[in-house]
Amino acid sequence: QLFPTVVTLLPAFISVLWLYFTYESGSEEKQYVLYALVGLLLINIQTLAYHLPVNLSFMAQTIDIEKVEGKLTTWLILHWLRVIMAIISGVFAIRGFTTSLTKSRNG
Repeated sequence: QLFPTVVTLLPAFISVLWLYFTYESGSEEKQYVLYALVGLLLINIQTLAYHLPVNLSFMAQTIDIEKVEGKLTTWLILHWLRVIMAIISGVFAIRGFTTSLTKSRNG
């Protein structure tokens, strides 16, 4: 049940964390990667604190039928916030990486 979550979130988080510790302190690329890292950390927290328990409750069918619609609506709203945050984090990670490439090419 955890496989899709682990396969997508963990590699992204580890990669960005590695970039953060690789880049020079105070550099522009490190700042971009820090923004990406914070976004990914928030995504991981939201996933572990809300989405994963709710998904497991849906699969186990332990949610009262009267509450399913409300839970699904909340899940969907929070999911879209998570997707938006992932896109923004991805943009920052790519920006940090391309900034680093440009600096290394220019000497």
